[in-house]
Amino acid sequence: MNNECRICKNNSEKKFYKVFEKHFGTNEEFEYFECPECLTLQILSIPDNIAKYYPENYYSKVSIKQSGIKIFLKKKWYQFSFGKWNILGFIFSLLKNKPDFYEWLSQININLDNSILDVGSGYGFFLSELELAGFKNLTGIDPYIYETVEYSKNFRVIKGTLEEIFERGQKFDTIIFNHSFEHVPNLLEYLINARKLQDLNKNLIIRIPVSNSYAWEKYGVDWVSLDAPRHFHLLNEKSMEILAKQSSYKIEKIIYDATDFQFWGSELYKNNIPLTKTKLGSKNPMQDFREIVSENDSKEFIKLTKKMNELKKGDQATFILKSN
Repeated sequence: MNNECRICKNNSEKKFYKVFEKHFGTNEEFEYFECPECLTLQILSIPDNIAKYYPENYYSKVSIKQSGIKIFLKKKWYQFSFGKWNILGFIFSLLKNKPDFYEWLSQININLDNSILDVGSGYGFFLSELELAGFKNLTGIDPYIYETVEYSKNFRVIKGTLEEIFERGQKFDTIIFNHSFEHVPNLLEYLINARKLQDLNKNLIIRIPVSNSYAWEKYGVDWVSLDAPRHFHLLNEKSMEILAKQSSYKIEKIIYDATDFQFWGSELYKNNIPLTKTKLGSKNPMQDFREIVSENDSKEFIKLTKKMNELKKGDQATFILKSN
């Protein structure tokens, strides 16, 4: 059995873990190992039938359909955040600050006409949010959706792979892996293919769960972001640096932006409760499980999350890279 690290090629003895599928609660067992050199956590053997672990109620397949009033209000808020003044957007910015994606998109030199590719986009929910903000050249790519969808003249999602995008001769100002990179089997190959789609000094944004986190130290195999078997690689600053150098990218900035999900989700897993039993996506997903995570616990998790992000120990990070 080959337990060579797929990132740094280390062949020395590894530490192995038995990890169970807990998102849907099937409790199917998978083996992961931790590289002693680059500290990447990785699945030992990627399932041949991996598509079966992405049913319609998995995150990436969330519908982009929203109510008309919600779309209208979001549009005003998002467009204000990206520089188009309006009174409703101004009021929302006072109440809710900026939308989450603004915090990392604002770190790069981006404008509304830039071409953006979202790799592993699912049906395109994130891109639909960017379209509301005013972005005009949006493409998603995902091999697991049923078919290619042309939503508008600004926004399309393609069923396929990066290689197929390259064959079309397209180039992109910004390529984003928005919590999809951890689902990729051949990371270096994907980055090399992404680099072919960009000219010099263009943006690559990779948002991933990271192994150098307090949540992994605290919860071990119950860490919610392991998400076996869908997360093949749990990277960190060191392993991302290795991959960037090998694919002609340079890391410009790292933002630790974990949420309190790292704690309450892991508490559920520790108690063998699948995420599908919660009101995931609601304002109060834990309302039926207050005997496990009390309201006071939730408040403490929010405080602890802020502290861990400041210490660079949060369980997810946004890596901002430039092509060179």
